[in-house]
Amino acid sequence: MGGERGVAEQRKRGKLTVRERVELLADPGTFREFMGLMGAGSYAPDDPRQLVDFLPKGAVDGVCKLNGRKAIFHAGDFTVRGGSGGSGGGMGMELSAKQRAIEWRLPYIRLLDAAGGSVATFEEMGRTYLPDGNQNGQYDVELLRISPIASVVLGAAAVKW
Repeated sequence: MGGERGVAEQRKRGKLTVRERVELLADPGTFREFMGLMGAGSYAPDDPRQLVDFLPKGAVDGVCKLNGRKAIFHAGDFTVRGGSGGSGGGMGMELSAKQRAIEWRLPYIRLLDAAGGSVATFEEMGRTYLPDGNQNGQYDVELLRISPIASVVLGAAAVKW
């Protein structure tokens, strides 16, 4: 998660952390996270091989059971950059939670707790998250066609759905 400071801020708002939410939602012991090591590393200026800091991605994704049935789970982690997106992947990237829900034909549970998009990400992309028929929009449409979806907004959130 976003470190002691981020967790303390979340608690100050009277909110659970993303991992506490997973524990409450999923059947005990069934949550299996994927893409848990994604994020951005910072390296020592004098030794680019020495990792000095790591900022995890602002979401937790995985598969779990709900009342004995498998489901895909995606939840924003507000303790990391307000849950906003960032550099989303690269070479060898695993399937996203949405892609897994489509491929595995499983229900998709999404807990939104995010400040919305990141200005830095918009600069990287050269645009905002407007529905524009891009690849992610296609996954949204496909997922709506084949899988049950439940989305819960747990605070301020900007979404494209």
